[in-house]
Amino acid sequence: MKLKILLHALLITLLFPSVSSAQKKVMGYFPYYRTAADIPQIDFNNLTDVVFAFMLGNTTTGGIKYPNNSSVLFKALADAADLKGVGVWISVGGGGWITGDMVTAIKLDRPKFISEIVDFCSGNNASNLVLKGVDIDWEFPKTTIDKDLHETLICELRTAFDNQQILDGHRYEVSIAVGGDVKSPTNHLSYINSATFACADEVVIMSYDGPGSFYNNHHSSLQMAQDNITAWANQGCPKSKMVLALPFYGSNASQTNSDTYENLDGYFPGIDLLAKDDHLGWYYNGRQTLQDKVELICSETGKGVTIWELTQDVDLGGTETLLEIVYNKMMNTTCNEPNSVNGMFVLENISAFPNPTKNTVELSGLSNRNTQISIYDVSGKKLNEYSLNSTNNKIDLTNYSNGLYILKLNNNHNVVNLKINKK
Repeated sequence: MKLKILLHALLITLLFPSVSSAQKKVMGYFPYYRTAADIPQIDFNNLTDVVFAFMLGNTTTGGIKYPNNSSVLFKALADAADLKGVGVWISVGGGGWITGDMVTAIKLDRPKFISEIVDFCSGNNASNLVLKGVDIDWEFPKTTIDKDLHETLICELRTAFDNQQILDGHRYEVSIAVGGDVKSPTNHLSYINSATFACADEVVIMSYDGPGSFYNNHHSSLQMAQDNITAWANQGCPKSKMVLALPFYGSNASQTNSDTYENLDGYFPGIDLLAKDDHLGWYYNGRQTLQDKVELICSETGKGVTIWELTQDVDLGGTETLLEIVYNKMMNTTCNEPNSVNGMFVLENISAFPNPTKNTVELSGLSNRNTQISIYDVSGKKLNEYSLNSTNNKIDLTNYSNGLYILKLNNNHNVVNLKINKK
């Protein structure tokens, strides 16, 4: 089985040598129990990706289904994100009964579960939108049987997406969530088979709700984040696949109560909560800790950060938001670049998303140094030219006719061509 997966991965590498996800990723979750009225609160200008959480497992037939049997909320979120050029994901699973429903569906009909995820992500959804990928949030596979099943699921899902990529040329990503408690005698490090990391593109480290007794009562301290990265790396997770999850909420010392940052800000008028990490028994992430965490994951060559969850931030307006702090820090931080050789960025592992596209194309995997981009039609006529980098990485094709185009990327070291389908 594992040899077959490795041979399949080699085939995909030969067919699609230029695939990767973007460095400097700022993702955020939007939960199903919010409403469409909460979507305008989201500042998509400070996001690279948004995750709809959670799709449910269908406990009757297998497969997946919309929460509350309604696609309206997903469509509203996906349409709003796509309009701003923000990549859209779904997360399947979640805590409590939601994970229970997912596991039931997987055990009922795993091939159907995988097939419906691939179908959904490849455009058969309420927005008819090709998604960036899926996050499998199994909290948590604790038994040997469940850990093996989790590994099988992730590897088969990766293979199914690879097969879909052969059909449509789009690279889909598979993310898994792991827990942040690496200190307690019974901790999350034993819940994942290390072999699973080879099949996942991203590993979201939920670095919150941790054992405050080890971190001065703080459920999500900077030290905990550092411990998480080290511990999961020692378990076999490549740092280049890590996404550090940040909380936009606070908890009390005993973690018997939690509340959104927005509410905490309202409870303590006139207090600059951003200047510190705790106030009157509440523990959260202030400005410096958020910035330090961004620097930490960046310095460790991680993929970026994700946020639970976007509507817990202070509302848009004159107040500085947590999301602004995180995004600005990420975009102004020089991250380690795994694709550099002797200080020179190598053009490999570059991909375009979405592809096909309606309007905007985002180039993933660019350096923070400028790369020359030229766009040609299929006859070879040069139509336009851009200078792009990891921060300024989008091309607007809105005014182009539908059809195929070629993007030529040149950084005076090597050249990569990408085929783009405008629909």
